[in-house]
Parts: sequence; C-alpha cells; structure tokens
Amino acid sequence: MSLFERLWRNSFWKLLGDGSRGFQALALLILARFAGPAEFGSFALFQSVALLCAIGADLGINLTTTRLLAAHRGDARLGRRLLGLKLLAAPLWLLPIVVYAWIRPQDASGQALFGILCLANAAKNLFEYLGAVFSGLEIMQYESASKAIANGLTLMLGGIAVWMGAGIQGFAAALLLSYLIAFVIASLWCQRHCQIFPPSFDLAGFAILLEAFPIILLSAGLSSLNRWDLILLGWFGTPQTHIGWFGAAEKIIGLLAVAPALISMAGYPVLSDLHENDRRQFNALQLKFTAIPMIAGLVCAIALVAGAEIIIRAAFGDAFSPAAYPLRILAVGLLFTFPNYVLLNGLVASSRAWEGAGVAIGATGLNVMLNMVFIPRWGLAGAACVSTLTQAAIFTAAAWLNFHGQMQESPQPYARLTS
Repeated sequence: MSLFERLWRNSFWKLLGDGSRGFQALALLILARFAGPAEFGSFALFQSVALLCAIGADLGINLTTTRLLAAHRGDARLGRRLLGLKLLAAPLWLLPIVVYAWIRPQDASGQALFGILCLANAAKNLFEYLGAVFSGLEIMQYESASKAIANGLTLMLGGIAVWMGAGIQGFAAALLLSYLIAFVIASLWCQRHCQIFPPSFDLAGFAILLEAFPIILLSAGLSSLNRWDLILLGWFGTPQTHIGWFGAAEKIIGLLAVAPALISMAGYPVLSDLHENDRRQFNALQLKFTAIPMIAGLVCAIALVAGAEIIIRAAFGDAFSPAAYPLRILAVGLLFTFPNYVLLNGLVASSRAWEGAGVAIGATGLNVMLNMVFIPRWGLAGAACVSTLTQAAIFTAAAWLNFHGQMQESPQPYARLTS
C-alpha cells in the first residue's frame, strides 16, 4: 500500500471514529439545556479537574504505545509491557478523589460528582489505550467502531439520565458506564489482533516509561491548557453561571478541533514509520501536514467570529447567549490550534519529544501566569485572550523547531527495548 493510500485510509477511519464525538457533544448540549448555565458550569469545572488528573495518571503511555507499535511493526511484547504499566498506574486515578474528600469534607455532593467523573475519565483513558494499540497497528477501523460505541452509549445513557431527572451526577454515571462497556468490547477486538493480554510486568516496561517521560510532560502540558482557564476562573470566584458560559464556548472550539487532531493522529503512525525508514519523505509530508490545517483554521475562525451568537443560541439556548463574546476571541486561536497538533506530533514522531515537552510546559506556565493577570481584570474575555495568545506562542516555538535550521536527529532510544 502506498504512502498516500495509508494516509487516506487512516484519515477516513479517524474521521469516522472521532466524528462520532458528535453524539457526546449532543449529549452535553442536552445536559446544558436541561441543567442551565449554573449546573453546567459546575459540571464543566469538575470535569476539567478530573480530566487533568486522568491525563497526569496516563504517564504518556497512550501516545508512546502508538509510536512504538508503528515503529516496530506491532510487537505484541511492547503492547503487554505498556498495558502492565497502565495498570500499575491505576492508584493514581483514585488519588484525586481522596484529596478532594480531605480538602472539602463537607461537600458530599461535590465529592460524589468529582469521584464519578474521576472514574469515568480513568475508564476513558484505559479505553483510549486500546485505541492507541489499534492506531499503532494501523487497523483504525476497530478504533473507529469502539469510539462510535462509547459515544453512542454516552448519548443514549446520558439522555436517559437527564430525562429521568438524575442531574449532573446521573450524567457522570452514564459517562462512566459508557466507557466501561466500550472498553470490554474493544479489549476483545484488541486481543484478537495483538495479544496484549495478559499484561507483562517486567523491568523493560519501566525502561519504556523512563523513555516516555518527555511525552508525559508534553501530553499533560497540552491537555491542561484547555483546563486551566476554567479552573482559574473558579479559583478567582467567577460565578458558576459565567463558568457555564465559558465552558459552552470551549465546547464549540473543542468540537471543531477534532478535525485537525484526528488528521494529525491518522498521520502519526505513518510519520513515525517514515522517520524510522525514510527521512526525506518524512520532512516533505510534515510540511504539507502543517499547511492544510492552518488554512482550515483560518476558515473556521472567520466563520465563528461572524456567527458566534447564532451558533451559541442554536446549540445551547438563549440562556447561554453571553458565551458568544468569549467564543469570538477563542475562535481567533483556531488559526494556531489546528496546525499545532501536527507540529507537536511531528516532534514526537521524529524522536524530539523533549523539545515538544519544553514547548508544552513553557506554554502551560505562560497560560497560568497570564490568566493570573487577565482574569481579575477582564474575566471571561481575559481567559479567552490568554488561550489564544498561548496557542500563538506554541505555534511560533513548534514551527521554529520543526522547520528552521538543521534538524538535530537524536538516537533511537527504543530500539534496544524490542530485543
């Protein structure tokens, strides 16, 4: 199969699978309309913290799995070792629940919601490990089908929970159940193609974890960028209703960002393979992969700025109409957000994860510092401006590292682990 046939095939299945996130987005729209801005703001805030904790507990294993299986042609031993590491990290998923219960012992309702959301995000992260295996093996039709099952179940079970009046806690429980069911189904498919069960707990797995440390920093830094805004808005005492408005605007941006993310991930195993075996094609493909999302980001930004209020009212209802203002500011950042996925994945695929980690951690620090200044002065608009500025900073640094000067090729650290 030719290079472009592989890319088109991978992109098709990624589009189909991640396109099913529309089911989950629809479930969140239903929740927002029935719960109102204040309750939805509370859900968005707890979900942001829970997701941030789950990303930290991932330890960079998911992205490492795709890279290693793609570079080493689906070595099942790697899959078993990485699954062992994933299971050893399980206590980290429960730690945030204990910490919140210790900090807020009187908030029984908050403890229940946060606990369920932490478990739901842990189940999602474990489920996404299987998706990483499918991506590394380039059998993304199974990843696509399992994502469609998870997101379809979220819409069905979440809709039932809202209809029954179970509120945001019931919706969180539906989210948890959806990912558990999808994980069981995906496990059966995964075992058939890459015998990753039973997991392996050996020293080689820990060596992989040490090599993956920059990917841990990269993943945690990038994922937290979209969470610090909401967390710091809550820290500065922003009303839950306003947080709900900002959360609605971010949901729109997140939904649009699915397209470049899935294109980037579809190309990731191919880029990893090319970097290992054909550097010239790797460099040419990386340049093309950056230009296309940047053009798409510009088109989406113009459309959102022009139609922000119509989109918000249509999606969330009139109660969320103030979200249009921060949405317009966030939309400008799409010009940079779209190509950033490709640029940072390119650094990881080319064994330069430490450089990508430096960009992500630096951007996270910049985001927090600017938010500490902007949010007290300008509230939601300030948080939206910081998000856009941070994406612009990532683009500048990542583009320079990818395309300027002589690329420093690092040794391949994983080769010895497959022996």
